[in-house]
Amino acid sequence: MAESASLNFEQPLYVYDIKKRKDLGRQQTVSLSITPYRAMFYAISPQPLKPVQLNVAVSKVAPGSVQQAVVKSALPEGSQAVKVWVTMPDGKPADWADTVVVTGGQGATVDVPVAYNDPKGAWTVHATELYTGVTTTATFSVE
Repeated sequence: MAESASLNFEQPLYVYDIKKRKDLGRQQTVSLSITPYRAMFYAISPQPLKPVQLNVAVSKVAPGSVQQAVVKSALPEGSQAVKVWVTMPDGKPADWADTVVVTGGQGATVDVPVAYNDPKGAWTVHATELYTGVTTTATFSVE
């Protein structure tokens, strides 16, 4: 049976419900309902969490090569967890390029292999920050 509870902070903080992928805003008290044996996950920060930065190494790659995507935290300190995934020109996921990285200010590099028989056209790299659910994209072309 669920029970009501609250998180009380000394000062207002930015709160993110990670499971619901919801920004709860700046709050000093967060009301919640605790269900036995069900974990709850929140990210709490003194400043709003910004989307990660995402860049691809080059704008065009040849079949049989590897594109490198660099995901970099936008926070002045600390790390951000990011799900990186890629879609091909037809919108289908390139499931071999689906990973989660933890990145700080130095950045994390994700390799995106492109096979000789992969489709040509615009590919999109997606980086979803796991605390806020905000997605940043970058594109490159396979020619």
